Amino acid sequence: MLTTHVVAGVYVMPFRSNPTNVAMSITRREKLAALSISHNFLIIEDDYLRYLDVEKTKAIINLAPSHTIYLSSFSKIVAPGIRVALVLLNKKFEQKIKHSFTNLNLQEPTLDFEIIKYLINHDFVLKIIDSQMKQIKTSLTLFENVFETKAPLSPFQWVKIDSAINIKQVKERLDKLGIHVLYSPQFQAGGWKSNNNYFIRVSITAINDLVKLEKLLLTIKRTISSS
Repeated sequence: MLTTHVVAGVYVMPFRSNPTNVAMSITRREKLAALSISHNFLIIEDDYLRYLDVEKTKAIINLAPSHTIYLSSFSKIVAPGIRVALVLLNKKFEQKIKHSFTNLNLQEPTLDFEIIKYLINHDFVLKIIDSQMKQIKTSLTLFENVFETKAPLSPFQWVKIDSAINIKQVKERLDKLGIHVLYSPQFQAGGWKSNNNYFIRVSITAINDLVKLEKLLLTIKRTISSS
């Protein structure tokens, strides 16, 4: 495409892409960074789950700093209600970014910024991250045991629905039980079309009580399995 079209930029989520949970390899990141430099296009890197990357894979902004705008946020690190993001960029983008911000009809509460500033200045952010990592790892171990599978380090997990079971029946059953999950058609352009590959997306950290979490996971497993 780059040889036949002028590409202004690309948007990527290199680590635990939402909603797929897929991570981009360092080789692929290096190739994308090299292409952005040789073809002079912009990379917008959304790294919202960076704190979960225990291998500390190089971010694309480290590979192509003059062609990358790096985004992250505190909503996953601290709390969903804290809608504060951070942006790293080359100085050449500064004026355009400032101009864009002035045209946005959006203003987050000043309190959110004060909370983040306080947490950073008093070294609480790292403690919160450590606490969240422990919860995710504990819940992940439970999830892997229940579904007998190896899963990525992420607060969100995908589970395949048995092809013999109608996805709408699964939804009806879980709704009646008061269990809220997301379904793969909700993320697909085609929506609720009939096929044999449906999945549900489970938040394994929504519940701190491991006994209750195990009970819910076992209920989900029974509901989506024909055996």
